[in-house]
Amino acid sequence: MMSTAFMIVGLLISFSTWYDHQTSEAIVSGMIIQIVGAILYGIGKMLSKSTTILVSPLLNVLLITLIPASVLSNLLVGQSLAPYPTEKNAVLVFTILILAVLGVSYGVIRRRNINKKQFKC
Repeated sequence: MMSTAFMIVGLLISFSTWYDHQTSEAIVSGMIIQIVGAILYGIGKMLSKSTTILVSPLLNVLLITLIPASVLSNLLVGQSLAPYPTEKNAVLVFTILILAVLGVSYGVIRRRNINKKQFKC
């Protein structure tokens, strides 16, 4: 839960700082906090013997993917850097990117969970 909280806080900081200053540093500051959250999740996974439900890893993937997908979608439609889509075309590209990442992540996480269950038997 702590890693997810870090990722949400990083996202909010990036959005609010961007809204005030509109600099690339605003985007990076939020992403650094999100990266700390991802590192915490990895450490927690290594230290914990319990398995997580499918929703938690997918939520973390979604949260850490939002800013890079937004930046990429804005660049692909010719807009400036921003931590959220700034134009209708960017929203479409953003949605496609997010759905692709979530689809691939779901498949990988589910396959990993199935393999763990088969290994235990």
